[in-house]
Amino acid sequence: MKTLLTLCLGMSLFGGCHATFRHNAPTIDTLNAQAFTTTAPHVNLGNLYQNDLISMAVNTYQGVQENRAERRIRDGLRPEGVTTALTTSFGDALGSGPPFAYTSQPTADATLQMEVLSYGMEVPYIGAQGIFEYRIRVRAYRADGRQVYKARVSCSNAAGAPRDVSVAFGTVNNVRQLEEMSDAQIQTAFDKVAEWCAWEVVRKMRKHAG
Repeated sequence: MKTLLTLCLGMSLFGGCHATFRHNAPTIDTLNAQAFTTTAPHVNLGNLYQNDLISMAVNTYQGVQENRAERRIRDGLRPEGVTTALTTSFGDALGSGPPFAYTSQPTADATLQMEVLSYGMEVPYIGAQGIFEYRIRVRAYRADGRQVYKARVSCSNAAGAPRDVSVAFGTVNNVRQLEEMSDAQIQTAFDKVAEWCAWEVVRKMRKHAG
């Protein structure tokens, strides 16, 4: 198993692990998309890593603040809004192709599934501005159930996202500012990054299709 995994990782550098997708892509005319998440948004505000009383006190405080921020996000966010933003933006990005055309119809040659494995606010170190990050598992299945594509996509508002995404998060760098945002502002911010992620999914699929 270890040898096979190592081989696949090595082949991925040359696109070998996407050979099945490259073989199937020309025979797929239409593709629809689904998005879902089974996890709640998280917040990581950063910690101190020295083994002393000051670090313990700071990290305890950070944990309390993280809980406050998570509660605020969960109160203001509708996860179905995020998944809708993913599928809608994916359709806009893929359009009529390449490598195939997007359709919103339930019947298609293949279906793409985008599973949000984690999403939330990350602060790389104490005092830094927070970034909002998504990690998405992507899989595509033909109508007969055969899996023809799999990949993982990570994206954030600090990783080359469009300017409006960065602006949406420009002031969200601590818990108080997050709590002062309205529910609509929180939803818009998360939706913006989800939209950017969908474009990243399409970019990767086009690359892997060859």
